[in-house]
Amino acid sequence: MNEIESSRIYPCGGIGASQIGALWPVPCNQWITRADVYFSCLGLSKPKTPAIQMQRGILMEPYLRGAFELKSGKTLSMVKAPLARHKDYPFILCHPDGWLADKSAGLELKRVERNDGQWGEEAEQIPQSYWLQCQHSMIVTGCKSWWFYAEIPRGGEREAWLDIRCVEFQAEAKVQAAIVDVCRKAWQEIGELHRLIQSGGKDKDLAMEQLAEMAKSDSEKLAHAAKIIYPYTPKHIAPAPADMLRDLREFQQQKQYENAAKENIEQLKAKLLIQMGQKGLQQVSFEGGKLARSKDGALRFTEGKE
Repeated sequence: MNEIESSRIYPCGGIGASQIGALWPVPCNQWITRADVYFSCLGLSKPKTPAIQMQRGILMEPYLRGAFELKSGKTLSMVKAPLARHKDYPFILCHPDGWLADKSAGLELKRVERNDGQWGEEAEQIPQSYWLQCQHSMIVTGCKSWWFYAEIPRGGEREAWLDIRCVEFQAEAKVQAAIVDVCRKAWQEIGELHRLIQSGGKDKDLAMEQLAEMAKSDSEKLAHAAKIIYPYTPKHIAPAPADMLRDLREFQQQKQYENAAKENIEQLKAKLLIQMGQKGLQQVSFEGGKLARSKDGALRFTEGKE
């Protein structure tokens, strides 16, 4: 049986872009595991009602598409993007969230409800699973780049804001070759499990045992897996040149002084606040300037004589 024929046997018909992170050598999809992907491909997954977060995400897609156009200056195609299959490996699938009007690149949209620490400070630092999803989609469609747009909550009470991530990722040949290899091996395993299940009897029992062991192994891996953001490999750190060492050491020393000074200032502010409160003073002056205490307890220092 060839790969094209086998891709039509199983209910889902292949491995989607959102699933590649679960199959990666170091699992990085926090929502599904390898076992989940295999169960889905084999038609063994029980129907689930989409989580409320997923339902809200679907409802937010028109807004996110408009927000992407506003941020990027790009125009999206009005035609809904259909499910796409790789021309040579039809079991490798993707379902783009959108296409640029000129069809030069696709789009992945994410609505993030909770910042779980997987988002870095730079525009390209996103959860590895999402970056792999973009690379997977490029493999299927043959595009050389893929846009990613997300809005991530930042801050806390009284300081909350949305951190916008709008970046165009370029195709990475080595990573894409690894994705194809991962998908081919997974699809081969799924095909063997399908054969065992269809055989019934002890063969089916063996297949179910393998799937159960896989689910257990996935849980252990995810429990210990580090949260990884893209770029997923550490950038090379060069040793400091000799002519920089003096300034670097001076910088380190000054930072230590700065931290110590901040700690001392906070201690002094607390002490002065207590003293002014005990004496019923709102403002005091001395040869160096003026110190005022506001109603909420904050101190304001004005340097210089009155």
